[in-house]
Amino acid sequence: MSKPKLPFYELEFSGDATFWNEQDADHRHVFLMPVPIPEDFVAFGVLGSKHKPCFVARGKVHAHLDDFITRMTRDNARVDLYARPPLPGWLLKKYADDPHHEGHEFEAPPPPPVNGLVAGSTTSYEHRRHTPLWPEGPSSARHVFIMPIHRAPSEFLALGVSGSGGQVIFALTGSVQKYLGEFISRVVKEEAQVELRARPPLPEPILRKYLSEPSAENSRR
Repeated sequence: MSKPKLPFYELEFSGDATFWNEQDADHRHVFLMPVPIPEDFVAFGVLGSKHKPCFVARGKVHAHLDDFITRMTRDNARVDLYARPPLPGWLLKKYADDPHHEGHEFEAPPPPPVNGLVAGSTTSYEHRRHTPLWPEGPSSARHVFIMPIHRAPSEFLALGVSGSGGQVIFALTGSVQKYLGEFISRVVKEEAQVELRARPPLPEPILRKYLSEPSAENSRR
């Protein structure tokens, strides 16, 4: 089977691009996905129930993801977040599994479950939108890890971490379409470093408080 050549957009230079054709107005869907460079994200625009690929976009989480989600919402596209979206393996390998920019060195993270991790004890971001997220103190130590959630691609999980010891300040979940862009803009203004990861680089005892591996039964569903 031939592999179609898809339009590819670097969002740093393609913010005003026309991503969708007018005749493709129905059943637009965007799959967001982490990549090995955690400051980046990749997005696959697909159509219909068969997820026909239409375009690929890539950008910086802190600089481009809020505007991109806003644009996709305005274009009547559903936006979800996956550890690994339901797309052909060759497509994921070409645009997500390997760094897109040649010469960019990185340390590959451990492979996560294909469908993401299961969120544990969290609070809804909707209930924290108008309350402080961080205690008083230096903003230079603030770090936010955003992750997909197993079997809940319409939601995101965010862990706010402070200090070198990896102390988790908040664990929040929220709607990708409705709140992820707003949340990113907020924590960037609060001078936090933001990364999109399938599995955050935190000590296992800390991770176990907020995340768990999906059971084999749930993974098969």
